[in-house]
Amino acid sequence: LGVKIPKKIQNDVVHLREKVEDFVLNALNQVPKQSAHWHGSAHEIRRIAGLIPTATTSDLAKIAIDPSLILDFNPMLAQESRKRLLESILIWLRLCVYEDKLKRLIFFSTSGSTQDVIKEL
Repeated sequence: LGVKIPKKIQNDVVHLREKVEDFVLNALNQVPKQSAHWHGSAHEIRRIAGLIPTATTSDLAKIAIDPSLILDFNPMLAQESRKRLLESILIWLRLCVYEDKLKRLIFFSTSGSTQDVIKEL
């Protein structure tokens, strides 16, 4: 098994995971600026004051288990937006698993462990 193709795939997976991660964290942590509703400004002030948590990557797995946590980070999201955000988090989790699997495949390939490569596949 050559290493060039798995490394290219790994780079693509990392890039996609980072894009999805940025999208999800932005959606959880930002209230749209075009929102003229005073709740948007109040929400931002409460976040700056530390009264509302800022989502990090470690929160994403928790949200996958309990989607109601989305509202802790951004209560301004509509039901449909929360549904799409949860779908994006699940995609992010799959990309994390795929990225780890590719790391192991590349390691096993470069170390010459054909049996470990076959097990990983």
